[in-house]
Amino acid sequence: MRRTVVGTLIAGALAVGLLLASGGTAAQGTDGVTLRLEPADATIQEDDNATVALVATGLDRGLERFNVTVVSSDVDRAYARWATTDYGSSTRTSYRNFDRAQQLIRTSGVEADVEGEVTLARFDILGDEPGAVDLAIDAPTLTGDDGTAYDVVEATGAAIDVEMDRPGARVKLGQSDTVDPYDAVVAADQRVYYDLWFDDLDGGLANVTYEVTIDDPSAATVENVTSPGSPASLNVTTSDAGRVTTVDVDGANLTDEDGPTVGSVAVLAGSTGTTDLSVDVLNATNATGDSYRITATQGSRFETVPRGASADVDVVPSDEQPAQGASFDVVASGLDDGLREFELHLHSLGDSTPDYEELPNVDEHRGGAHIAPREGSLRIQVREIPESVEGEVTLLRVTLDEAAGTGAVDPVVRPIYLLDRDRRAYHVGYEPLRETGAVSDGSSESGSNGGSGADGGAADGGSGGGVLPVAVGLLAVGLAVALVVGRARR
Repeated sequence: MRRTVVGTLIAGALAVGLLLASGGTAAQGTDGVTLRLEPADATIQEDDNATVALVATGLDRGLERFNVTVVSSDVDRAYARWATTDYGSSTRTSYRNFDRAQQLIRTSGVEADVEGEVTLARFDILGDEPGAVDLAIDAPTLTGDDGTAYDVVEATGAAIDVEMDRPGARVKLGQSDTVDPYDAVVAADQRVYYDLWFDDLDGGLANVTYEVTIDDPSAATVENVTSPGSPASLNVTTSDAGRVTTVDVDGANLTDEDGPTVGSVAVLAGSTGTTDLSVDVLNATNATGDSYRITATQGSRFETVPRGASADVDVVPSDEQPAQGASFDVVASGLDDGLREFELHLHSLGDSTPDYEELPNVDEHRGGAHIAPREGSLRIQVREIPESVEGEVTLLRVTLDEAAGTGAVDPVVRPIYLLDRDRRAYHVGYEPLRETGAVSDGSSESGSNGGSGADGGAADGGSGGGVLPVAVGLLAVGLAVALVVGRARR
């Protein structure tokens, strides 16, 4: 009887223990915490801030420490740059791997009686560029007062929309004859004119400050700077041993109708070599004083090659004309040293979009042809031409569509460069025209509508002032000679 009672008590104790153990495990499994960012949806103006709170729910066992990371889906648009908390005697915030995409907050020694629903931290979100961004809570850990970790059953992030608060503009530093940032290949001592070109220049331009950087000043140097319109002042300074040229235009007074070109830079080729040209707009404001936000910049590459022999490039009508439109050949002559590479710009083609038809005698070239047609214009670059090409060659044949009838266009070719087999630049007697307007030759300030000419020389003010003194002097010498001869005869 006693053994039966004892056995029953032991069996009951085991059952109760298993039940309690089972119940404890089940309770721990449901003892979960949810995390969320508030507000769940927010709008931030670019270059402005917003605060997002990290809220925890279900802290039934208090809180001893926590470690939370907020991750941005697009760090270029928005990211958490700072975090603060009211809890923890030892708190540290940091960027993981020095990357703005992940902002952490680590804290320990939470002494307050933290229970229920609590705002653990506040993150300062910076809107950097317009667009949509998602903020997510990544790998959080929370520990209760009893030293055991909470089970984070849900972590809800936030959707951020960064709105543009200022007008945006894209900037290119391109050659003046094309306003495109293609590579320039020029002979030593030759000039290439670059335009600073703004895309989406809404609201005009009142003031602009920009820097043109040439990585290797031995290969090229900025020789001259101009600005269209009649600016109040044009200041040009150089620094870093000639690498950086800073241009400050005050009172540009350019309107939307004036076009996208806001400045022109003359670059003079130096010793043989290759260098990159880059542009950085430091400040630009429209007529109402709003600052433009520069969303992208694009520069160019500049290569100086030795000067070679002379050659000619002309546009002539093709032998076979289409029923509608017109057909033209671009013919180069004097290529006695062969032809390895060329680039040219065909323009003044009316309202038509030219169709590239063929490259007679150059069809076996290697490296491909870069063709950039647009309305009324065509730019083409051909490389690695076979050694058999020399003398007089038809470089390009272009057919215009029916939009341009016979006589409706006056095609003009601008040979950007022609290189012989030894990569020397043929002299084709061409230098791109520059933008007219206010001019600076590198001095601290220059007035508008004047300055150096297109070849860098001083503008000619007329020769009458020098002829009259010479004539008077010759007349005086003649009278003196006559008097001497007269006295000798006496």
